[in-house]
Amino acid sequence: MLCDIFFEAEKDIYRKMQKSPYRNYLNKKRPKEHSVVYMMCVDETSKIEKLSEEIKGSDVYEELKILTYPSDDYIGYSYIKIYNKNASVQNMIDYLGTSSEAKRVITFSDNNRNKADYIYASCDRIVHKMYNMFNWYK
Repeated sequence: MLCDIFFEAEKDIYRKMQKSPYRNYLNKKRPKEHSVVYMMCVDETSKIEKLSEEIKGSDVYEELKILTYPSDDYIGYSYIKIYNKNASVQNMIDYLGTSSEAKRVITFSDNNRNKADYIYASCDRIVHKMYNMFNWYK
């Protein structure tokens, strides 16, 4: 069942991101058999602020990390991203170190808000850097 997309900004964002090789963007209810790593919503800034305040007043707030920020592309709209409170680059690095034989982890980001070994303005540049770094594998 498709959810209703009510405004042009939301439609545009969904069209741009729905085929991302890095994440799944769904225009439907979450399938019960799949877990969610994080949830992103975009709406009018006043609605995002209200949602953030409602979550802060809820029983689950202590389990979450919430990021809100205004959209650079859509004036009057903001994003909210909802994560597990323990989600972090460092925790994932620690998890990979203990659950695999990985001796070294290199982090990439297309978003300068996060600390990473390599930061690029686009995911395409990250893919090119990874290809050049690991092309020896062939």
